[in-house]
Amino acid sequence: MNIGEKIKNLREEHQLSQEELAQQINDTYDNIVKYENNELEPSLDKKLLIAQVLGVSLDDISYSIDKDVLPNKAIQKDEVQDDDETMEIVEPDSYDETPFLTSTIVYNEDIFNKLFKGNYSKYLLQTIISFVSYLIIGIYATFFSSSLIFIAIIGYGLALYSLIKLPILLIRFKKAKQVWLTQYGNVTKTYNYYEKYIEVISPNGEVDQYYYTDILRVLEKDNLIVCMINKPNQMILTIDKGLMKEEEIDLVRNKLKENSAQYMNLEKNNDVNQPQNKKIKNFNLWLLIITIITALSIFISNIIFYLLNLDLTLINQLLPYLVVLPIAILSIVMGIIAKAKFSISSKKNYIVGIIVIVASLLFIGVSVMQYKGYKAYNNDTLKDEISKMTNTTLPTDYLTIYYNSKENNVVEDEQNYQIKTYQEWLFTRKKEIESFQNSLNENGWEPKSAEYNLLQILSKNESDLKVEDADYYYLYQKDTDQTWVLNAYYVGAKTMIVIEYTIYGN
Repeated sequence: MNIGEKIKNLREEHQLSQEELAQQINDTYDNIVKYENNELEPSLDKKLLIAQVLGVSLDDISYSIDKDVLPNKAIQKDEVQDDDETMEIVEPDSYDETPFLTSTIVYNEDIFNKLFKGNYSKYLLQTIISFVSYLIIGIYATFFSSSLIFIAIIGYGLALYSLIKLPILLIRFKKAKQVWLTQYGNVTKTYNYYEKYIEVISPNGEVDQYYYTDILRVLEKDNLIVCMINKPNQMILTIDKGLMKEEEIDLVRNKLKENSAQYMNLEKNNDVNQPQNKKIKNFNLWLLIITIITALSIFISNIIFYLLNLDLTLINQLLPYLVVLPIAILSIVMGIIAKAKFSISSKKNYIVGIIVIVASLLFIGVSVMQYKGYKAYNNDTLKDEISKMTNTTLPTDYLTIYYNSKENNVVEDEQNYQIKTYQEWLFTRKKEIESFQNSLNENGWEPKSAEYNLLQILSKNESDLKVEDADYYYLYQKDTDQTWVLNAYYVGAKTMIVIEYTIYGN
């Protein structure tokens, strides 16, 4: 029975769905399907988690000892002869072969950390980066635009999910280590190296053999040689270089290089591979830097554009996200290069890059829709009228960020005030704003100290800005009817509130 069938049978025995198993081992549904169909080999840490969830040992889902592929050991056959002949011993020819080297490996905590802690640390870092990225998106959506509250909620939700995952990852890692140490702790296995295969002898006498030609990939790092065996139930073979002499290591290394499909040496102290190791190390550093920059790019770019105090035109609102998109694409491209050129799996570059691209496109879409919505309520006729009545040139480019045309009847001190329209305009071009502000004092706009009896009444609206807090006011009566227009301008916010109302009754 192959590993996929074992996982499937054990999962069904525990009455777990593929989705439930994926959730419990922090994997995807698609990967579980591939594991069970033998389309994908689970990594060793995933095997440990699967074994833990399904209540079996790692051996139960890693491989089976096939009697047909056992090493060629002496086969004893008792033949009872009528004439008291002695026992005949039949031995395969290959038994006469002598191993050119013998080594051992002790499965202790140090071996476990070398095999799994690196992947765990990378996944932990990826989760931390995800948490920071989601949190920044949530904070940005909260403080930079009140209309993006739904994005803020999603960002905070994903940040909370990532934060919850951190202790879960730690607990799972410790449990997996405990299971592994319980099963393999301080177990010593003996490796005999022959010309065509490696023979592995366990303390209980079980023997396995692995042909060099079946080794797909070899990775040499952390004083270990880790081999991926290509068998129907693929497994990992680990060689501890710390228990071998240098000349013995060279013998094994050369044999693996001759036969394996791919060989990578990441040892820092290997002079032959030092240039390549340094290149991979530098590339890993760049992968991390690009990931961090990508995660922070939306926040940083918006801060930069905010500090530059650019015009609030549509193109300037979109620029921060248009700058971020190439950075996110670069992160994904770097991840592809890492996989293709160095066989480094950099999921963090894919995940963070995709998240930032989706967030940027979402922000771009929302910004465009908001801008068009604001422009749709612009009242150029009223703006031109205000310019004429106040003898002031109002900025030509503006956005109507608040508009209420529903008439509101307010009674105060036996006086009726009928508010006809309430609008809030945001001016967008710096030069036009500066020219407008410089002309306010000269054209009769009254400063904040001026008292208007109507301010408290006319402040009863849904806008965040209150009329009584404005820096300048201008009140005039229309020529055509009994309608009054109150203009309240805020210097810091570059915003003007325009209120049209009538007064009637006593």
